[in-house]
Amino acid sequence: MANTPNIRFKGFADDWEQRKLGDTLCSLQNNTLSRAELTYEEGTIKNVHYGDILVKYGEVLDVKNEQIPNIIDTTVAEKYKDSFLQNGDVIFADTAEDETVGKCSEIAGLTDETALSGLHTIPYRPQLKFATGYLGYYLNSSVFHQQLIPLMQGIKVTSISKSAMQNTDIVYPKSFDEQEKIGAYFMHLDHLITLHQRKCDEVKQLKKFMLQKMFPKNGELIPEIRFAGFTDDWEQHKLGEFSDIKTGPFGSTLHADDYINDGMPIITTEHFKSGQLPIVKDGIPQVSENDYYRLSSYILNTNDIVFS
Repeated sequence: MANTPNIRFKGFADDWEQRKLGDTLCSLQNNTLSRAELTYEEGTIKNVHYGDILVKYGEVLDVKNEQIPNIIDTTVAEKYKDSFLQNGDVIFADTAEDETVGKCSEIAGLTDETALSGLHTIPYRPQLKFATGYLGYYLNSSVFHQQLIPLMQGIKVTSISKSAMQNTDIVYPKSFDEQEKIGAYFMHLDHLITLHQRKCDEVKQLKKFMLQKMFPKNGELIPEIRFAGFTDDWEQHKLGEFSDIKTGPFGSTLHADDYINDGMPIITTEHFKSGQLPIVKDGIPQVSENDYYRLSSYILNTNDIVFS
């Protein structure tokens, strides 16, 4: 079967190359330094910790612009001088609490910095020249990650070994130009995500601020900030004076074994974690039509308010 993707840039039609990971990448040595042996305060040797790969670093790790801890005892670096990282090296996290094990970051942006691969990582160096970003994005794709899932071991903590990864397959365009376009495309998407995330964070902060300022403080009847043209005091009443308050069904009224796969959806405390109701009812508790009518006094209407 030909190794060609469903979507590709114009001008490229050749089949992609397929090789074993062990024939394409050579392994480097990692250290086993704990968090206690790292610092952000000082130091000259950067250390890529597996925990940061799992939750902090992206597919391409820009050493100059990302916050990476330094090794406190720089004398240990002598032991690993043959494994100082270079641009294009990829580092896998070999341990995680779930199937994110195998997530990796490609090193980029190194000039005169010294960096090492740290605890619970598997660092590799490509034996071929790859375009910046290609390996980082490919090795984090679901296409490649599906190969790792059967190789994972453990129950509470999942891990994968270097030897197990050696026989996984890597596919790549023979054309360096096509690799460059793929890497640049995904880096552009990451840039857009960062911009939108920053804007989203700013709007969230604005919302938090306005929630504090656009409602009167306790004991007051006028908010600090309000729309132009409004000057009257606000009304204050007890919640129970204008609301019919009741508790939801529980105990003998509704049991977990009353739930079915396709019926009327029920709001549960789980929905309050995100603050949003699901758009579709799949995967949430539902009851039969008979139970729906039996519990008719709990049916929600538009503008009803539900507390956890």
